[in-house]
Amino acid sequence: MIIVFILLFLLILEEILHRLNRGPSFMNVDLASDSVEQVERKGSGSTTKLLALIRILQLLVFALLFSFIAALSGIKVIQTPPGQLAGLVLLIQVTRILNRKVINHWAVLGAAVILQVLLLVLLLISGITPDNSIAAAAHEAGPIVSLMSFIVLFLLSSTMSFAVTFYLRLLSREGSGFYYFMPSLAYSEYWIRRLTRIAAKSAIVTLLVFVFLIINYRYPAGTAILQIVLVFLLLTAISLFRSRLKLYHPAAVFLVIAAWVFNIVWLLADIPSLISG
Repeated sequence: MIIVFILLFLLILEEILHRLNRGPSFMNVDLASDSVEQVERKGSGSTTKLLALIRILQLLVFALLFSFIAALSGIKVIQTPPGQLAGLVLLIQVTRILNRKVINHWAVLGAAVILQVLLLVLLLISGITPDNSIAAAAHEAGPIVSLMSFIVLFLLSSTMSFAVTFYLRLLSREGSGFYYFMPSLAYSEYWIRRLTRIAAKSAIVTLLVFVFLIINYRYPAGTAILQIVLVFLLLTAISLFRSRLKLYHPAAVFLVIAAWVFNIVWLLADIPSLISG
């Protein structure tokens, strides 16, 4: 439990140091056009190096959290909700570090931090101790389908930072500093659409695997409900993205968010274990 609080402290500390490093120009219209690297070069060199060290330290502690849960649940860590949440925040941290030169927007990176904090809070609420009795009683194909489901969840989680900045820009007053601090709607929607396509393909493959297991190995049919709902929501979102009647597609983005929320609720409720049990 203390590991989660350490991570929350490190994430908050990182944001505080960001604000100090950027000075009073936070959410300035001129700052919005600068990349992450440009802004960091304008700040204190020692603070920038400290921030890099903090991100590496966060990565190590995230890995420690995942290892701790793995030690509690054994090799079936990915079949447990705590294991999936810990793996999720770990991968988000990896992408935050590796994609800083690709995703060169402060708002998107900040939204990723908020997402990590949210997932850590959910982990605290749900508990970090996995139910080994349920994992042990799971189907022998459980690790495979759990890993495939986890990949879909990670892809959906990767879209959330862009979805948040998309709606914040859409709903903010045009001309305000906050409006220009957010990336353009076209930029956010581009990444949402791209990641949604990958997530939809992964969900379809996962659903086909579920169908194969249900038909040939009597795998619990109810466990495929999640993938059916995800495939429906994501394919509907993709069809809305293709519409040329509108310049932007907030309804499609909303469906992607709904798919992620449904996936998280499904995970926290541990519905597959309830169905299998």
